[in-house]
Amino acid sequence: MHVSKLRLQKEKSPLLIALAWLVCVVVVSFLPDSVKSAFHTKGPLHSWDHLCAFAVGGAALLQASRQRTGQIGLLLFGLATGYAIEVAQHLVYHTDVELMDMLMDTVGIGVGALAMVIWKSRDLHARRSSAPRRRLASGDFPQARP
Repeated sequence: MHVSKLRLQKEKSPLLIALAWLVCVVVVSFLPDSVKSAFHTKGPLHSWDHLCAFAVGGAALLQASRQRTGQIGLLLFGLATGYAIEVAQHLVYHTDVELMDMLMDTVGIGVGALAMVIWKSRDLHARRSSAPRRRLASGDFPQARP
């Protein structure tokens, strides 16, 4: 395979993962209550489910763009998706809009994005520290720029 095709596939993978996350969150959000209970998305773990799902989303969305403005836009899109799901559930199922769910979605996006930033900075630091360094001979001094 050509190098540019490999690079293109590598750049598209995070976007596809983010889209897969989005589809999963929307589908699971509108499953019948009996299925939600089986997956424990109802009950005592409900808030933690939101936190974990949106943490995964925050990490995936952050990876889907290399530009800072694109990353911020995608993270805001992830938040808007969580809020829109809550409003849609209210309209479809005539339930209350759960502010705790919205809070956990927000915290989850932040936790996932922060975890990815930390992970990437550790990876960058590890690559820099393992790169071969040029040693100067005992009499060599770096040249000062005029």
